[in-house]
Amino acid sequence: IAGSTSELWINYSYVTSNRAKNGAGVYSVDKWVDSSLVGFGYSGTGFLSIDASEVSNNDATAGGGIYAMVGQMNMSDSVVATNTAFESGGGVLLAEADCGTKGCVTEIKCEVERSLATPPGLVYVTFVYGNGTSIKFGEASATNADSQGVLSYPLKAGEYIVRIAYGETVESRKAGLGVDFLTSEGRILSCRALPNTVENPLARVWQAQPGYEIVGIQLSSNCAAARCGFTGFFERPLAGKLNISNSEVSFNTARQ
Repeated sequence: IAGSTSELWINYSYVTSNRAKNGAGVYSVDKWVDSSLVGFGYSGTGFLSIDASEVSNNDATAGGGIYAMVGQMNMSDSVVATNTAFESGGGVLLAEADCGTKGCVTEIKCEVERSLATPPGLVYVTFVYGNGTSIKFGEASATNADSQGVLSYPLKAGEYIVRIAYGETVESRKAGLGVDFLTSEGRILSCRALPNTVENPLARVWQAQPGYEIVGIQLSSNCAAARCGFTGFFERPLAGKLNISNSEVSFNTARQ
């Protein structure tokens, strides 16, 4: 389904088991997806809403379940499952949203599970940076991500993301190693992770890369199977510099 109108409504429909480079199931500029089964979804700079829907069994080069270029995306009461991306974003790929001037809000409240991608990320965010950026991954469950975990932000030096919130999320990935919620370079500003549960015994929440800088974060009341608190939530490489300032790490629990 392809559309160039300002709104594309898909209700109580099945769009599944599709294959394409981009936009195999739905390709549009602005759209709502409500109470439907949706394949590979694509949107422009408008608003994307996926509610009470299932995005499953789709194959694509990038963004196996959903490929979105949106100013705002809300996902709720939905399932993104068993999708495959041959590049990035097995479940969801949020692509090239410059939020520096207009601001972006992406909220995910659903199950994201059993999706695969190479390179990493059950949810893969590329070039999302700027003072207006806001991403919330909350009240969700994420299972069986690949080796780099649930969310991947491939930021480079000079790029940054702000106001990222992970709340009331249960992660129970049982395959692979790596980072469960976030891996990136660049700067992480004014972000929160509270409270979350990480069940993988080899898991971390954030992995620090060389040149990693974290300012004004809050990590509170989180629980992981191993290495909670400071050393568990920030995994510093053998080389490079890790700079954490104006932050809070408190009331975290480790089982080992």
